[in-house]
Amino acid sequence: MSSNFKKKLEKRKGLFKKKNSEDSSRSKRNKVNISISKKKRESRLMKRRNIQSTEEIPEIQDFNNIIKGTKSKNMDQIVECVQQIRILLSQNSEPPIDLVLKSGVIPTFVEMLSQKENSFLTFETAWIFSNICSGTHAQTKSVVDHGVIPIFIELLDSKDLPIVEQSIWGLGNISGDCDEYRLLILDNKIVIPKLISVFNRYPITLEIIKLAVWTLSGLFKNSPPLAPKLCQLVFPIFSTYLQDPKEELLVDSCWGMSYICHDPVNIEQLISGDCIPRLIQLLEKDDDEIIISSIRILSSVMGGTNKQTEHVLQAGILKPLKKLMQSTHIRIVKEACFALSNITAGTEDQIQLIIDEELIPEIIDLLSNKNPKISREACWIMCNAINGGNTEQIEIFIKAKIIEKLCVFLLSDEILVVKIVLEAYHKMLNVGVEISIQREEEENIVAEKMDELDISSLIEKISRSKKDKISKIAQTIQNHFFYFDDDDDDQDYYQDYDQDYDQDYDQDYDQESISD
Repeated sequence: MSSNFKKKLEKRKGLFKKKNSEDSSRSKRNKVNISISKKKRESRLMKRRNIQSTEEIPEIQDFNNIIKGTKSKNMDQIVECVQQIRILLSQNSEPPIDLVLKSGVIPTFVEMLSQKENSFLTFETAWIFSNICSGTHAQTKSVVDHGVIPIFIELLDSKDLPIVEQSIWGLGNISGDCDEYRLLILDNKIVIPKLISVFNRYPITLEIIKLAVWTLSGLFKNSPPLAPKLCQLVFPIFSTYLQDPKEELLVDSCWGMSYICHDPVNIEQLISGDCIPRLIQLLEKDDDEIIISSIRILSSVMGGTNKQTEHVLQAGILKPLKKLMQSTHIRIVKEACFALSNITAGTEDQIQLIIDEELIPEIIDLLSNKNPKISREACWIMCNAINGGNTEQIEIFIKAKIIEKLCVFLLSDEILVVKIVLEAYHKMLNVGVEISIQREEEENIVAEKMDELDISSLIEKISRSKKDKISKIAQTIQNHFFYFDDDDDDQDYYQDYDQDYDQDYDQDYDQESISD
């Protein structure tokens, strides 16, 4: 090998910049997860309390007379008519919510909900309102606009447990309608303490526990995140019911815990409370919601420090994840891949555990998955592993045909995806330099393969893109590995890149086009 060529190889090797610091790849990857996890869990948002088996459904043609009866001066008649409306709204199919709203009876029901003389009447009207709020946004709005939220919150202090139960139900349905109403409920600073106090009452039924856990879980989802003090208040509730064998309690406890575990304080509490083994155990459940919500929590933990990631790894998460990657459920595979991407964003030793578990071939196969959500997550796993791995590890990836598999992601419309793939190619090219030096060969095996596959042409095209954040990286790759130019400005590029990378991350995540 000529001395001139060797000097150039050494120069390029010296330019290598390791990207996978504890504060970069994993923490930034976790920001993407927070964005993704804002989507609604449609199947568990709204609940209608159905008719009791012994009750007879009134004839709808009697509706007008029933409405008139609610305004009678005879209390027994009022109670009977209110109960009949509640029964109509508790039907499994097509409850006449709009008919009730158009009747103009809502203000009357609000007065009944507020009165304290007849607890049965309060209970029935609370049931009516919670069932209306299991309907559309417009139907829920008609109730909220009449001031039902503060009344429900006040009723949480009732000594009548059925009224407490129905008030929790109503608040859960309202908060599940939209973020605006969720935050409107939380504007009342006492609502969380009042809900938590329900767990300390005696006697308390399993149904109330289920509703309270479900409602608390719903109040903590989406953005903006709630104050750390509130998260600390509900942490023991979710932590307790993570241990419960009842699946409905498990699902909502897991989702609730996943919402509050974006806070590092709660992650540490989760670890010290020995919840990690239980969460890994839950990955073996047959319930998809339990599996997905458990992975979300574990991913949040592994989105923290390397030490936190190590705690989850030592608890034995890799074998369950390997099994879940073979699931036919798209969401489960995607979440499993996300968890793995947080692991490969860690240390070389943590990346090695993925290799030792023989997960790399399966992950590389997922790069070609027809579902873009899965292939994209697999791309993150491998790019994190490449950018944080050592030479020996990257050689394993190259032998597994990672060079060939990654190139399709250079055509992605997501700037951030293109960026991490370019960084991965840059790292592999530098490893190619190391291999050339070690073997005293003039050819860079990575550059050769990229030329053979015409990946260099794709990179050259990206280098001419108007998107500076990716064109700079592509230009550097092009200049240093596909033609020689001794007057390059590598060091200036990396100084600029260091300053810009962090602040531009969130802007880049918007799915903007990379076409010229």
